Amino acid sequence: MYRAIAEFSRELAPLEDRRRSTVLDVIKKTLGAWVDRVESRRRLAAIAGMDAHLLRDIGITRSEIMIETSKPFWRA
Repeated sequence: MYRAIAEFSRELAPLEDRRRSTVLDVIKKTLGAWVDRVESRRRLAAIAGMDAHLLRDIGITRSEIMIETSKPFWRA
């Protein structure tokens, strides 16, 4: 009986490694997206100081910038 349990446990080990890897991949991807959003919103905040005609040229309004930069980093 104990031998069967030990054997079953060894068979599941690769599955556990794959799950652990998958979870780490998801965490890494999520953290990367959050960092990208923070950087993007910082760049937008810098653009907010431009003249209105320059903002119109790039196709964004000051109010759109304010809405986007006020979002928390975890919201897309």
